[in-house]
Amino acid sequence: MAYANNGDYRYRYFSVTKTIDGSTVSGYPKTYDIVDNPNFLYQGSQVTETELARFPEGDELTVGTYLNMLAAFKVYVEGEESGLDVDNDQTNQPYGTNAAWCVIA
Repeated sequence: MAYANNGDYRYRYFSVTKTIDGSTVSGYPKTYDIVDNPNFLYQGSQVTETELARFPEGDELTVGTYLNMLAAFKVYVEGEESGLDVDNDQTNQPYGTNAAWCVIA
């Protein structure tokens, strides 16, 4: 099966840090792993680390598909973290293109 490196990356981990008056709350930060998580599915199956990094060339995992999967995962994390609004509180982008990280040969 052929794979193509297009320079895109996807984050595997979702970290939550909770602070009160500038101090980190006990038990934080917490990290949620997309890989092997039943709330992040592709075609009905949990995603492995390799699949997250190397979807086959010609596969339908477009940015839109990935964002739909990520939306379901966000709902899960928000359910675990009372009061968290991922879309308003998130400080990084869950995907992007970076030629230094994902060298296109």
